[in-house]
Amino acid sequence: MRPMYQGRKLNFTWNKKGFSGNGVFYHDNYDITMIDEDGFSAFAKNSDRNDLFRFQENILMHTAIVNYRVDPSIQSQVFRCKVELIIK
Repeated sequence: MRPMYQGRKLNFTWNKKGFSGNGVFYHDNYDITMIDEDGFSAFAKNSDRNDLFRFQENILMHTAIVNYRVDPSIQSQVFRCKVELIIK
């Protein structure tokens, strides 16, 4: 099995308000569990899809069960991240 969008770049922001990003964060709210000060796991579910994320050691892992067609499909992606700290 290989990634659906091999070589694609993902930009995302993680802060106290939640997530925003291009192409993998499809829900408005996530249940977030902190792994340590630099990592988390997150879960969200609706009638169309279930999404599970884990971010640790600058790696973002994403797995989704998508119910758009008759049979559900599983999508899995792993992103190596460059972390930038933005202080406002």
